[in-house]
Amino acid sequence: MMTNMDTLKKELKYVQEKLIRSIQAVSRVSMSESKSEQVIDKRLGDILDNVESACVTARCVIDRYRIMQPFNEGFKKEKIISKVAGEIEVTAEGWLHIKLNTLLPNCRFKTNSYVQDTLTRLLEECDKPLPMFEHAFLAIVEHCDYENREVYDQDNKSWKMIPNAIKGRMVKDDEQFRLDIGLFSKMSDTIACHIYVIPSTQLSDFMYYLSNNLL
Repeated sequence: MMTNMDTLKKELKYVQEKLIRSIQAVSRVSMSESKSEQVIDKRLGDILDNVESACVTARCVIDRYRIMQPFNEGFKKEKIISKVAGEIEVTAEGWLHIKLNTLLPNCRFKTNSYVQDTLTRLLEECDKPLPMFEHAFLAIVEHCDYENREVYDQDNKSWKMIPNAIKGRMVKDDEQFRLDIGLFSKMSDTIACHIYVIPSTQLSDFMYYLSNNLL
């Protein structure tokens, strides 16, 4: 009969295979003699695909076998997603605020599974009940400067995983008459992506806070 340890070893072997594929993807670039920018670009994309897949797979497998601490009144649930990845809060105004310690990826890359998985986990681990809005405004505010920014043009940034993550949790649907979206940038020497979900009726308040650096 297979024990939990046997099952864990079997699943860790799957994680190991994912990590090996990641190393192989890196090796294909470092050992490549190709001069083609298109070939190198594709192989760099393969590295991201494999590394993100390995990370998400490891998260899912390891979470199932970690020891969960018993609940008591003085015990605060341990966060699986640490502040290394991001933070989440429901503000005093009743808005949702997520801080990701990274910038939005380029939309030409087919992979954004790491960001999608991080968002989903943060939402599931929020200490307070998530607000549900009939009509919401999603604001995505990147903090960066000319030196540390990664994707220059707003239309090249991948953000579609964000409304997908909040759909059904904070707004019934992400169709155009229920969810408005804004993409903003703020100068900062520390990179971060701040995500706000607010009721559309409080949009003017949000824009006031944003323009006066009060967020």
